[in-house]
Amino acid sequence: MLFKTHFSFSILIFLLLFSTQQNWWIFLAGILISTALVDIDSKQSKIGKYKIFRPLQLFLKHRGIMHTLLAAIILTLLSTMINIQFAFAFFIGYMGHLTLDILTRQGIKLFYPFSNKKIRIGVKTNGYTEIIIFSVLTTINLIIILLTIYNLM
Repeated sequence: MLFKTHFSFSILIFLLLFSTQQNWWIFLAGILISTALVDIDSKQSKIGKYKIFRPLQLFLKHRGIMHTLLAAIILTLLSTMINIQFAFAFFIGYMGHLTLDILTRQGIKLFYPFSNKKIRIGVKTNGYTEIIIFSVLTTINLIIILLTIYNLM
């Protein structure tokens, strides 16, 4: 999936859960940072395009270890050093990214290194189905924002 689809999905998760959070900005930061961080292994990603990450990319292949449940757990545990609310949001954002990548043709090895089985559905990245998914997510986000602004939610 493209970054914009991951971003839109993360915003939806935030909109659905932010009212349950004491510090919504920490919650939002955790979700958005983790959503982007998953693709640090790709030179074409929003975060991975920065040259500072090139050395890391020598050891990581795209949709490799960073796209696993193990990485999500380890990085979430590390993020508890920042803040427990941030860590909670971090895990949600990370798993949201992995969930969307499962929908793609490439899929991911969610349980690697314990299993090499790829989990995939078959949506073409930047294809018609992803465009529809992005459009629906963005429309729902806008509706929720408008309902919230007008105190209807």
